[in-house]
Amino acid sequence: MVQEIAGLGGQSEFFLVDLGDHDAVKALMEDVDGKYGALNVLVNCAGGSERNQGINEASSVMQRWTQMSGGNFLSAYLVTTYALPIMRRTGGAVVNVSSTATLHGNYGLYGAMKSGLEGLTRSMAMECAPLGIRVNAVSPGWVKTAFTAANSDDPAHITWETTASLLGRMGSVDEIAMPALFFASHHASFITGTTLVVDGGMSIVDATAKNIHAREL
Repeated sequence: MVQEIAGLGGQSEFFLVDLGDHDAVKALMEDVDGKYGALNVLVNCAGGSERNQGINEASSVMQRWTQMSGGNFLSAYLVTTYALPIMRRTGGAVVNVSSTATLHGNYGLYGAMKSGLEGLTRSMAMECAPLGIRVNAVSPGWVKTAFTAANSDDPAHITWETTASLLGRMGSVDEIAMPALFFASHHASFITGTTLVVDGGMSIVDATAKNIHAREL
C-alpha cells in the first residue's frame, strides 16, 4: 500500500500495531502526534468476519469474543479515543466502516460487534460535536475484494452473490471508498452521527422479493 501511494505521488507511513491492544494504540497515537502534530481524518476499517455464534464451542468462547471485538469494535473505540486529543486542535472527521451484517442474525458476534460500532458512531458524534469533529459510518454490503473474489465467479455461489444486490453484482472497493471520502470531506460538513448503507439495495428486500426480482430480470 505504501508503494502504491508513492506511485500515485503521495506520501504515507505504515505502522504495525495490534489495534485491540490498549497500550499499543496509545503508543501509536503518541507516535503520530510526535511525528505529525495533527490528525484531520481517521478511518476505522479494521475487522474480521465469522458467520456463526459458536455457542456450542465452550472452549473458545472468550477467544471468539476477543477476536471479534478486537478488530470490529474495540479497535475503533481505542483508536478514536486516543486520536481525539490530536484531532480537536483542528477539527476533523472520523469514518467507521460497519457492515450490513448488523441486520442479519447469521453473522453471530461479527454482526453484534458491528452493531456496537454503529452505536459507538452515534455516541461519539454527540461527544465530539463540541470539538469540531464529525463521526459517521459506512455500511457495505457484498463487495468484491481479494477475500471474496474467489467466490464471486463460482457457479456454486453466483446466485447468492448476484441476487444479494438489486444491481445484479457485487460492489467494488471504490464504491465503498468514495462514500467514506465524502464523509471525510467538507462536502459532508453538516452530517454527523449517521450510518450510510452502501449495498446495492440488498438490505431493502427479503428472500421472496429477491426471487421475484431475479425472475423478472
